[in-house]
Amino acid sequence: MKIQNLSYSRLANVVLAGVAKRLAFAFNSFPREEARHVIEAFEAKATEFHESIRQITASSYSLDLKEIDPERDRLIRLLNRMVNDAAKSRNDELKDSANRIKVVLNTYGKPARMPIDQQTIITQKLLRDLYANGNGAYLAKIPGATEIVAQLDELNDMFNDLYSARISGRVELVKGLTQRLRGELIKSLLTAVEAVNATATLFSGEEINDVIKSANAIIDQAKINLANRNKKLSASTKKGETITSEV
Repeated sequence: MKIQNLSYSRLANVVLAGVAKRLAFAFNSFPREEARHVIEAFEAKATEFHESIRQITASSYSLDLKEIDPERDRLIRLLNRMVNDAAKSRNDELKDSANRIKVVLNTYGKPARMPIDQQTIITQKLLRDLYANGNGAYLAKIPGATEIVAQLDELNDMFNDLYSARISGRVELVKGLTQRLRGELIKSLLTAVEAVNATATLFSGEEINDVIKSANAIIDQAKINLANRNKKLSASTKKGETITSEV
């Protein structure tokens, strides 16, 4: 078993930052020390890249905080409902996967009822744990769950960026730095993937396989999103519409 390929260079900055963050969550549970140093280097680059686009995204999103917060709440409720329904399935594998994810969801209660700044922090921790400790492999077995989590992750980041921008009252454009860090992030990510795959060929085990399954679930969702975006771009081009590039 190995982590599959993805054309990371085709991802918009915001999407790349989200995918990298979720992969870092998954890799953090990798049990072998042989790959630890490159995984930690990748995690550092993922954080650095996200911080570099933070202010740019805050000035680029058209959605307002008042629009984002209810949508974020809706996605959390939808995820809970989806997992609860799966936990009632007659399919033992689906039922077991849903019950494992329910443990994670129940740990954080109902974020939608919390103050907005606290909700953002709790949702970040929830998203981290949904992919940590091999949970991503169980999440992937629940139809539609990885897509909802990816949307929630991007929306929570969007909310955090906008909220921070309003608090600070300033926007810094650091596009040159972002472009450099983007290249460094992709290189570091590919190195981490190569290290995990190489280590997995030498050592087998359920913990290693769970990390790889989690990573592949994230990549599968990224491929679907990329394919859908390409279809939209193609349709817009045929209609002669102007395409607005993503940050």
